[in-house]
This record gives sequence, structure tokens and C-alpha cells, in this order.
Amino acid sequence: MVLALGAPAGWMVLSALLNGYSTPAALADDISANSTLYLYLTVATSVAFTTFGYRLGVQAEQLRRAASIDHLTGLVTRQRLFDFLDQALAEAVRYRRPIAVVMVDIDHFKHINDRFGHLAGDDVLRAIARSLVEGKRRPDITGRFGGEEFLIVLPETTVEEAFEFAERTRARIAAERVPWGGNEINVTVSLGVAGGVPADASWGDRLVEAADAALYEAKRAGRNVVRIGKTD
Repeated sequence: MVLALGAPAGWMVLSALLNGYSTPAALADDISANSTLYLYLTVATSVAFTTFGYRLGVQAEQLRRAASIDHLTGLVTRQRLFDFLDQALAEAVRYRRPIAVVMVDIDHFKHINDRFGHLAGDDVLRAIARSLVEGKRRPDITGRFGGEEFLIVLPETTVEEAFEFAERTRARIAAERVPWGGNEINVTVSLGVAGGVPADASWGDRLVEAADAALYEAKRAGRNVVRIGKTD
């Protein structure tokens, strides 16, 4: 409102300087005679600042969203993923409900890049991301954890349910083929699962570490398998 009055106030000062009013009453008479102009300046300035503020808000929201989305896969970034995990953990602690996470890693991803090129590797990452999103439930969230690793947060999910979910994910991806340059790239993933009923909201690191350890067990077991990690 203060900004909206800037143009009318400026007009008043300029008018007073140019016309040399001898008394405040003379200035008031001039304002009254030009009330339409005064109203126009007030409304126009208000609209201008409102539009400017709206555009700034839209740009700020676009920047915020861009910072929370991985540009290659379209999944949420690691930071946004951990924000969601913290929220889900708080709910799980409050209501004593289970929560689980699934760590997913593409098998032999370096070999894919070396054989087909990095652009093909990018296509594989996008294909895996799409498959993970298509297979998730509505309350779940999938994010790019880093490189060729993904993390899925499963609220209100037991370890047994998370294992079944991970096994379905593994089988679905193993059956897919990623087209590239007249070829089809066969991709498999290894998965680590961890979960339980959290004791407190700091359980997030423990869940992720347990899932990561289980993922390495899956790699050592020959890849294209699911393993469950221990949180205690």
C-alpha cells in the first residue's frame, strides 16, 4: 500500500514545486480538481507492484522446484529425498508405524557406458527412473541418491512388504530392454532393503546405512538380487 502511494505522492510534490502553492488549501484544491488522475496513479501503481511481486514469486517457486528435481531423471534430488524421509520418520515415530527404504543400484553401469557411450548411460538412467516411478505406490517417493543409485522411501511399510516390493521391482527391470542405436540394452539392478518401527526421528541415517550395506551384500551375491539389512 505504501508503494502504491508512491506515484500519487510524487505527483503531489512535483505539482507543488511547479505551481508554487502558497497554502496547503491551494494544494488540496488542486488535488480535488485532479482526483481522477490521483486515483488512476494509485490504482496503476498498485497493479504494477502486484504484478511485479507475483512474477517474482513465480520465479522463486520455479527456482525452488528446479533445485529439488534431478534434471536428468526427473526424480527428486537427494536433499529433497531426505527432507521427505525426515517427515515420514516423524510420522512413524509419532504413531509407532513401520517405515522402510529400498536402495537401488544399476548393475555394471560402467560397462554400459564403456560399451554404448555416456548418452546411452543417460537413457538407461532415465528408463530405470521411469520404471521405479511406475512401480511405486502413491505415498512412496523415489529419488536419485547419486550416480546410478536410487532410494525409495516407503512409509507405513514393514520390512517384509518392502522386500516383496523390491523383488517385484527387480524382476520388472530385469525383463525390460532399453533401445539404443538399433540395439537393446539389458539392464539389471541390485537392491538393499531396511526398515522397522523407528525409535526416534534420528533413525533416518541408520535406515539408509542398513539399506546401503544390504545393497553391497546383493552385489557380492552376484547382482540382480535383493538383500535385507539390519537396523539394530
